[in-house]
Amino acid sequence: MYGPIIDIYGDPWSESRIDPDFCGCAEGTIFHEFLHLKALRQECKTYACTNQCFACAKNIPRRDQFGNECLEKDEYGNFIPNKPKFPCKDPNGDGPRRSPPSRPCGDHPDDNYSVASLRPTDGVSESRNPELLVLRNGFWEEAGSFINRLKRRFSYIEPDQSPLEMKDPPPILFIPSGGLYGMEKSSQFKSILEDYVSRGGTIIVFAQQHGYDFSPLPTPDGVSLVCYGWREDQSCRSNSVYVDTWHPALSSTTKSLTSSPIDGYFAYYPPDSTALLSRRINGMPAMLAYPYGEGRVVVTSMFEDWGNSHGQSTIQGRSIIRDLITWAKNPDLEILEYNLRNNPDPEVKLNIELKNLSDKTASEAKILWLDPDRNLYFEEETPISIPPGEETTIPVSHSFSGITDKNLGIWHTDYILYDSEGDEIQPQGHKVMR
Repeated sequence: MYGPIIDIYGDPWSESRIDPDFCGCAEGTIFHEFLHLKALRQECKTYACTNQCFACAKNIPRRDQFGNECLEKDEYGNFIPNKPKFPCKDPNGDGPRRSPPSRPCGDHPDDNYSVASLRPTDGVSESRNPELLVLRNGFWEEAGSFINRLKRRFSYIEPDQSPLEMKDPPPILFIPSGGLYGMEKSSQFKSILEDYVSRGGTIIVFAQQHGYDFSPLPTPDGVSLVCYGWREDQSCRSNSVYVDTWHPALSSTTKSLTSSPIDGYFAYYPPDSTALLSRRINGMPAMLAYPYGEGRVVVTSMFEDWGNSHGQSTIQGRSIIRDLITWAKNPDLEILEYNLRNNPDPEVKLNIELKNLSDKTASEAKILWLDPDRNLYFEEETPISIPPGEETTIPVSHSFSGITDKNLGIWHTDYILYDSEGDEIQPQGHKVMR
């Protein structure tokens, strides 16, 4: 019989068990495990376990199996160099903030120990005005690097934080590959997700280690998704999926088959779900979306985020996720569609809403036409007159030509506002993407 488990974040992660007869000496064991870490991170699970050991140590002689006297509790407190930044509200339910013990695409034992374990994610940049919130669990560092590559703004969010607290409207919640690891028993986390989606939020969930990891996700009928994770499936990358149902997120695809790193599939899902992509091998969904309350949940067995840092990502997969994020920012927005096969040089006409968020009158607007990767394609200036805090709608049009397959996807418009002196009073990035 053994006592509490001590979970220590690391790569690889470690686990120790404590004999309850010597729980009073757990301090030395925990401190020893701390020494294995090069840099201590806020380890809620570890700290919760130390508290459990302190509790059981009150009525146990504080000597080890060799008869040596153990450190006193107060003395041990001095050995903890970094207590958790965030409180452990549910130490028995909330999972530790760490990576799963296995990786996607590990179909063979020798795949588990490769150069990929280095996790090259240097240069990740967070934003103060995020479009997405990345759950800080699972392979969250790889997810941040992936979103930076897509030129999207993001910041990290803790499992015990609600996206509704961040800004209004709340950003998209991005749950990375392995991001639901250890969270299946957390009632607090489940409640946060349910409240967020029911009030209009959108969740995008990537591949998970086991099917039961998806159980915290809210479903309309209350029945958990029946899924298979990367520990329960064989991965596939080349021509791995086919387009099942047309969707704006798939506007970059030119063929029925497309390539993306896939590991897992979905066997049961809500009846009103839409299967966007399905596995070529077994025909089971690999990406699906369903409504919940006023919001939406999108789940996929792709691991493009992890694959981006480990040589597994594909151009097709990145383009799909790129356009999925654009769509998820405002799922109810009507997006005009142009088929370049039928009309290779379309004239696009839009009505753009301009809102002046500055404290000066806007006298000129620079309209920006951006390709799906947010590279500038064309810009034009137009005179306006918008008082501070006011908004207006103006018609714009542009004739496109020479668009190639690499430019397919959801395009954007944006704008910059200037005052009568020609000075910029509102930078790019304040409107909903088109």
